[in-house]
Amino acid sequence: MVSMTRASQALSVVTVIALLMALSSCTPEREVLVLPGASPIPSVSSGPETEAPSQAPVEPSVTGIPVGLDCEQVLTADAIYLFNPNVGTDPAFDPSALAQEALAYGGVACGWINQTSSDNFSVAVARFDQVNLAAIRAEAATAPGAVALTGADGFFTMTSGVGIVEAFIRDYWVIIESPAFRAPGDAEELLGPLRDSLN
Repeated sequence: MVSMTRASQALSVVTVIALLMALSSCTPEREVLVLPGASPIPSVSSGPETEAPSQAPVEPSVTGIPVGLDCEQVLTADAIYLFNPNVGTDPAFDPSALAQEALAYGGVACGWINQTSSDNFSVAVARFDQVNLAAIRAEAATAPGAVALTGADGFFTMTSGVGIVEAFIRDYWVIIESPAFRAPGDAEELLGPLRDSLN
């Protein structure tokens, strides 16, 4: 009787093992075919789609109006002589960053040099409509250390040892620069002739 019971238990165990193997064979593991050099395809999420962020609106850039004047028309030889008889055209004139900006807007930039002291100065002029001129003026007013001019609409700053006057005459942006300018009034003698030229 003991041997029959053990045989029955052994048979039961074998039956259970065979049943488990049969069940496992019915659900084979899923394989993913990946071609050589390719990456597996990621699973697609069933979550809600998200919209791409919209781009910020592009603000219109400042545009200038061609000045249409040359250096002798901006400041005549007589005006230069009255300012300082020792001043002449600077053959090595290199426009500053502000003067280059005026040129980029269709303006003009001119340089002179004191033939006695070798101090140079420059005048750059650009023209704008009222909206763009107001934007340029606001930028000049908020420049570090800007001081308002007393005899004209404009501002004076010192940058790297160079005195800079940014004046606004009618629809023109006027930039006067020189290391000889140490105060707002040093360039005001040039503003009168410039007003006459930019009429």
